[in-house]
Amino acid sequence: MPKTQNELTDAIVVSPKVLERAFNIGERRVRQLAQENILVKSGRGRYLFIDSVSNYITHLKANNDIKNNVEESEIDYDEEKAKHEKAKRIKAELELKKMENTLHEATDVEAIMTDMIYNFRAKILAIPSMLAPSLANEHDVNVVNKLLKETLQQSLIELSDYDSSMFTDEDDDNDST
Repeated sequence: MPKTQNELTDAIVVSPKVLERAFNIGERRVRQLAQENILVKSGRGRYLFIDSVSNYITHLKANNDIKNNVEESEIDYDEEKAKHEKAKRIKAELELKKMENTLHEATDVEAIMTDMIYNFRAKILAIPSMLAPSLANEHDVNVVNKLLKETLQQSLIELSDYDSSMFTDEDDDNDST
């Protein structure tokens, strides 16, 4: 029975010299690729041409993909150095702002503001018990209104009396520890 065209092309067997010329590689590289099962041996010193070419192309594509990934992931020293220098500059600017008392730690701001709000809350909640005796016998609405307004304004003035030295005292305490 005659062989089909596919059977004929699949059965092409060549010597290492043909593969050397086809792939533009040396004899040693042919042996190495054969050991890596990239080139398909048909027998001693003989190789299946179509299978070997197909495997070699796949091998080259895979190596090219690996090479491209390595190049993409390579670190550019100058770029990394520039990023590092920028980070150092930003850090120095922030430290300068701290020294100039124009920048404060979030934890310090939170602690001071929490204290101020708790004090304000306590004063507001104390107003009814503080004013109740004075207002109990007062029937004039204008007097009651005036007394309430003055007391609330005193509490609000204390809340608005923000002093930036509150933060420097906190920073000084943190620096000494």
